Amino acid sequence: MDKKLTVVIPVYNRGDIVGRTLKSVEAQTLRPLRTVLVDNGSTDNSLAVLRQWRDRTSGSDFEIDIVSEPHGKAAGARNAGLAITDTPWVMFFDSDDTMHPTHCSRAMNAVTPDTDVLGWNVNMHLPDGLRTGRFVGSNPHFDNIFHGGFATQRWIARTDVVRKAGGWNPDALIWNDIELGARIIESGARIRRLSGHPTVDVYHSCQSISTEPWESRLSRMETTLRLIENTLPARYRHYTCYKAILAAGEAMRTSHDEAVRAKAARMYSEAIAKARSGGSRLLMNTTYNYIRHLERGSVTLLSFFIK
Repeated sequence: MDKKLTVVIPVYNRGDIVGRTLKSVEAQTLRPLRTVLVDNGSTDNSLAVLRQWRDRTSGSDFEIDIVSEPHGKAAGARNAGLAITDTPWVMFFDSDDTMHPTHCSRAMNAVTPDTDVLGWNVNMHLPDGLRTGRFVGSNPHFDNIFHGGFATQRWIARTDVVRKAGGWNPDALIWNDIELGARIIESGARIRRLSGHPTVDVYHSCQSISTEPWESRLSRMETTLRLIENTLPARYRHYTCYKAILAAGEAMRTSHDEAVRAKAARMYSEAIAKARSGGSRLLMNTTYNYIRHLERGSVTLLSFFIK
């Protein structure tokens, strides 16, 4: 039987926890299955853990490759895995999350000839409890930008679709999944949503980008938002302004650093300056002040007005 799916997993200094992810991949009922592990310049024992797992687990119907990409961060690592993918379908996954044993089978059994991208909801285990991470719905750009619908654990795609979209952008050092999602959506890919109970568990990690200092994080956000804006058709470009407003408001709520607050205020002012109408300015200002004081609910507020 020909291989249909490759799972690409970048790994950076996850030697202590990547075994949980690898165990869940090993338990997949889908066979044959190919897995590409990309060591992203780890300085701990990650590479040794990957090699030990490969040597113990690989077989004729469970092919495991390990490649090295010491540069380019996660986007570069995913592109390195994509470059050697030789199956019609590709799935990107993270090295601290897990998939239920039937996950890959469930996905591949659901694809149809008129499907280019298939996505699903996931369980998100956050410090404050369990939440659902949603794939895109009736408004793909809104759900991608504001709900992270194209997060790496939520979809598979035809390999040639990801390649034609340009792969992962190494210039997007934050929200690179949103940036790629915007390009895939705009490529005209036929996107379907798989219903049912989530078969992926996503775990908050101490290495999350959310632990990065706000000043550098805001700069990265601005860069990625410009890339996304360049991808979006005109009728959706204002989404990036609202995304900037949300980031600026969150920075104001959580940081007391004057440099951070000054940068956040500038992001807010620049977004307001792009408002298409007085109503848009009012909504941006309301959203900004809402998230400055309350952690949740701002996207729900926006969904009533800008979808």
